[in-house]
Amino acid sequence: MSFFSRLTLAVTQAGPIARTITSTRAGRALACRFVAGETLDDVAEVASSLNGEGMLVSLDHLGEKVDDEPTVLRATDEYVECLERIATDGLEANISIKPTQLGLAIDED
Repeated sequence: MSFFSRLTLAVTQAGPIARTITSTRAGRALACRFVAGETLDDVAEVASSLNGEGMLVSLDHLGEKVDDEPTVLRATDEYVECLERIATDGLEANISIKPTQLGLAIDED
């Protein structure tokens, strides 16, 4: 991950900045352009709507460079839940997987 990527991730995860983005009208308006929702239900609804407009969708579970096993297991479960939802809802979608989110930074095995 580049320095700029690490810096951006650190800044956006900082409490005051995260609250500004998620709790202000301007912040939510900006985020909505790039983030389909905070829950899988939100994301599935947006993906379905985009499919209805003839668009294919790639879903990205936010997070990067996980360095503890419980977080890796949680991210893995959430990826699987997302895949199941794609199948159940018949979405024209795929997922974007980040190996570092699934534990590559912990152990290459």
